[in-house]
Amino acid sequence: MPGQSASAFPLWPKGKGEAAGDTQGDELDKESAESKDENKAEKNFEKNVDKKTEKNAEKRTEKRTEKKTPVLPVPVNFVPSIKIKANGGGGGQDQNSNGSLSLLTSSQDPMILYRKAGISLAQERKLRQLAAEYESAQRVRLKLLDNLFAQMREYQFETEPDEKAVLAKQDEINKLSTLMANERIKLLLAIRDVMTHDEKIRLVEELERNAGMTPRNHGGEAPEIKPNQRPTEPD
Repeated sequence: MPGQSASAFPLWPKGKGEAAGDTQGDELDKESAESKDENKAEKNFEKNVDKKTEKNAEKRTEKRTEKKTPVLPVPVNFVPSIKIKANGGGGGQDQNSNGSLSLLTSSQDPMILYRKAGISLAQERKLRQLAAEYESAQRVRLKLLDNLFAQMREYQFETEPDEKAVLAKQDEINKLSTLMANERIKLLLAIRDVMTHDEKIRLVEELERNAGMTPRNHGGEAPEIKPNQRPTEPD
């Protein structure tokens, strides 16, 4: 009828199958809703997986970045500082980290090993003079070596460092390092030259004891010197 809304007129009359039709419609609506929920859950799962994948990828990238090493790595603290007590007695930490002057210095007294060997005051003054001269020259070499290391470090910040220049700089470092090592050996040999044969025997025996070795027979009977005995001037 003209005055009634369209919703009042079904598209087909309800008959015998009305109940069955309504039930089927409800089931279809339910299935549709369940399908939507499943799609939504699947999309959320995919999003979570994508986020986890991105995070894992970022972590792997960070680890790779951390593991990267700079070009031309340069050794740090290649040469330890030199500590020599050139004059005066007493205590103090005079031995450096690698014992490069172990025959000249001691953590208690720089001359304790030589006093144990029986050196005189005149000999001690001579040893201190040798040590002072060595220390003065070695300080200059250390500064030069530091400058060479600083120059070498500059190459690692270049994208394409010149191979010849880098190798030439390394040669300079090697030569200066060798010179410093040789000068140390010369000092230790010069110290031995100041000592008598018997004093050398006692010195070597003391070094063997310090190294945990049993002192060997070095070809002589050197008189025993008390550890705290001070050197005296020869008569």
